Amino acid sequence: MQALDLKYRTLTHVPTTIEKTMSPAQLYDAGCPLWCAEYSVEQLSHYFIMTFESITGDQIIQYMDNSVVPYINLQKLLKITVSVVSSETFTETANMRLRSYRIEQHQV
Repeated sequence: MQALDLKYRTLTHVPTTIEKTMSPAQLYDAGCPLWCAEYSVEQLSHYFIMTFESITGDQIIQYMDNSVVPYINLQKLLKITVSVVSSETFTETANMRLRSYRIEQHQV
């Protein structure tokens, strides 16, 4: 819920002139929700799982870009790979059963 709330605040926040010129790390340090504009709700949920003590904007952006984003991308890639493998296995099994059925029909 926290990630969804933060993403909502990001989407509804009207940036000031100075905020438009700031980096994500500077926005984080300033307490502005726009720091997370580039992240999905799923990615932001990992931010709320971690416990940070006195972390700077540069550190949080580095953590998100170097740890969370690649982790989420890898998860998605693995799901796609598993889906493709499962689909191929299903197709192979179905084809073998169809061939077996055809052979049985000809033997009868």
